[in-house]
Amino acid sequence: MEFSFETNGSNTFLVYKIRPEDRLDTMTLGMITNNRILGLAPALYTQMNTERFLKYNVTARVTIKQFLTGVVNRRKLLGIFSSIAATLSAVEDYMIDQNTLLMDMDWIYADVTSCTAEMICLPVTTETDLLDAGQFFKNIMFTTQFDQTEDCGYVARIISFLNSVPVFVAEDFRGMLTELEKSAVELHMQSQHVITEEVRPAHQPAFWSVGQTQQPSVGQDVPPQREISQAQPEEMPAVELPPVELPSQGESQVKEEQNKEKQGKDDQTQEKSMSVLYLLQHYNKENAAAYKAQKQAKKHVRKAESNSGKKQDISFGFSVPGQPSSQMQPAAQIKVQQAENDSLRRSEQIKVKEPVIERKDLPAGENFGETVMADANPFGEDTVVLVNTQINTFKPYLIRCSNQEKILLTKPVFHIGKERSYVDYCISGNTTVSRSHADIIQKGDQCYIVDNNSTNHTFVNEEMIPSNTEVPLTHGMKIRLSNEEFEFKTS
Repeated sequence: MEFSFETNGSNTFLVYKIRPEDRLDTMTLGMITNNRILGLAPALYTQMNTERFLKYNVTARVTIKQFLTGVVNRRKLLGIFSSIAATLSAVEDYMIDQNTLLMDMDWIYADVTSCTAEMICLPVTTETDLLDAGQFFKNIMFTTQFDQTEDCGYVARIISFLNSVPVFVAEDFRGMLTELEKSAVELHMQSQHVITEEVRPAHQPAFWSVGQTQQPSVGQDVPPQREISQAQPEEMPAVELPPVELPSQGESQVKEEQNKEKQGKDDQTQEKSMSVLYLLQHYNKENAAAYKAQKQAKKHVRKAESNSGKKQDISFGFSVPGQPSSQMQPAAQIKVQQAENDSLRRSEQIKVKEPVIERKDLPAGENFGETVMADANPFGEDTVVLVNTQINTFKPYLIRCSNQEKILLTKPVFHIGKERSYVDYCISGNTTVSRSHADIIQKGDQCYIVDNNSTNHTFVNEEMIPSNTEVPLTHGMKIRLSNEEFEFKTS
């Protein structure tokens, strides 16, 4: 079948030139040209001299091959399948042979807004084997990428139906699709219906409220409203505490004597370690000599501890009330901590080679050597890995002239139009642009623009391009979709 496209004003026609050897089914031809049959593209029969043509109006339509490209959701698939099944059933009422319908994704057209399909009826008798309708639907199911963000149970249901029927019946298939559409609507309604319920304890009935003390009357379907009273706190039972035994007078005297003895020992310990304050208060030659000897002894102790690597005990040289004199004070702790941190930082800057530790469970003298990196070459040779560092710098985009908006062309097939649910870039605010006006197709480092049978056509450098024809684009070209201007650029 050889088709061409013809533009007549704002309409785009799919044209078939009837060949001399073609045998026309005149009854079917009269049905499609004199009736507007739902699901069939409007047909027009014309003749010029000896040449005869069949023209089908496909204005503002895209093929279902284009429509089902990419990720397909439930609404799109069920809409297309239902409309095709309805058309297969409807043509029987007009006594049209189903074999005259082109079961080809390239010659079935879709409305991107309503997600419905229009088929081409070609009333030409042919001896070629036409594709079975059931196999046609199977091919679509096995080649379509479905939206995984929604419940895809309908996909398994359709495939199961197509595999289970020995003979495909369009009416039965349509009935199954109708059930799927109803279940989808019910599921959507349930998801939209949000029930808010008062939070209450699990053991309380639905009419429970704070402070409610009355019980519902038996036999009433709906409990009456009850007054909400303030809940009175229940009286706590009295708890008997065990008797507390107080120390006797003799025991208290014993404890006081023990505290005095302990305090006396602390005073003796404090006197053994003479402080500067004590020396100033009781200064004489004997105390001065004792304090000097004590200071020299502490100096030797610190020196011995530093030589042996032990932690030094730093004090201010005088006692603090409530704290032993040997305990480090906060200021001294800070200085020691700073010194330790400096030492740690210096040690981290020095790289120490980790020694090789021999395993005790291996025979004597057997050692496997140092551990090497996993990606290192064990033979000691350099391995050259060739990496493709070439970066694709071809980044096409459009500049919308009305507002200087930059539109990145990030998909192999980029749809442009005003149907927001279908296109990749929606031209809002311009009613002269078609729903799916044009596509920009990227093949390697080359882009092409295709007009999708738009009503007001597509222009490149002010020349109208034919529908369904790939026109190459170069940097700086002017594109006009109806009266909306763009500039094609690459970086």
